[in-house]
Amino acid sequence: MDQALHDVLTAQLDRMYRFAYTRTRDTYRAEELTHNIILAAIRSHHGLRDKERLEAWLWGVARNVYLRSLKGLREIPTGEEFIYDGMITYATPETADGRTGRNPASETRALLSG
Repeated sequence: MDQALHDVLTAQLDRMYRFAYTRTRDTYRAEELTHNIILAAIRSHHGLRDKERLEAWLWGVARNVYLRSLKGLREIPTGEEFIYDGMITYATPETADGRTGRNPASETRALLSG
């Protein structure tokens, strides 16, 4: 990851989370969506032609990741679990994914700090 992308991601992290939270209204899903936006940006930034438009490009990535997430998201009536991209996860912000114990917020911070 180049320094310019790192700087923009770091500067926009809180704003990206707010973007995700206003759309999901769930802390865990917002953290997961923010994490997925950052991963998508890191994986695809080499295709960016105009480095001057890095921030605008990032928000395009955020929008696309959000829209893709809607295709695989289906609510389950219990209110505690949901299916996301075909995988059942448990919407508890502290433990994140009930099966793997992953915490997307911690993973995102580690990704940006290292």
